[in-house]
Amino acid sequence: MPQTAAPNPLDQLKGIHTPTDVSAWPLAWGWWVIIIAVILLIVSSILLWKRYRQFALAKRQALVLVEQIDPEAPDAIATLNQILKRVSRHYDSASNVASMYGDQWTIYLMKRLPEKHQAAAQQPFTDMNTLLYQKSAANSQQTSKIKVAVSHWIRHANIYSFSLRRSVREPATHV
Repeated sequence: MPQTAAPNPLDQLKGIHTPTDVSAWPLAWGWWVIIIAVILLIVSSILLWKRYRQFALAKRQALVLVEQIDPEAPDAIATLNQILKRVSRHYDSASNVASMYGDQWTIYLMKRLPEKHQAAAQQPFTDMNTLLYQKSAANSQQTSKIKVAVSHWIRHANIYSFSLRRSVREPATHV
């Protein structure tokens, strides 16, 4: 008896159909939360940076003004003193710096500097206060030392307290 070949079961299979690709959209709600949090972080960082730049504008402008002062000018000491008072008034409105002079003004300046910087600034500020009220003009070497002390004070004084809640009271164009 001739053997008939049994039908091949593989011949009965149909072609393989691949499933449709899984789409990334719509995103799960967790991804939306992460995207929104990152966007909020970027926006708040930019706003904080802009607010800080506005806050520090008076300090930068004062440093530029100090650098522009010629030590040979007869009013250089008075101009340096005015710049210090403007910066102090802008950032430390609680104290009445406009009416301070002499030893009281020197003490105010020294208290605002960190202790490690006070020794270098003590003598130039004392000289500034004495030369401010003398008829004879200061020599350029004294004025240069005072100029260095003033720019050092503007950079390192502890009057710059940046706060997220408090915005700058006035534009820094007066410095």
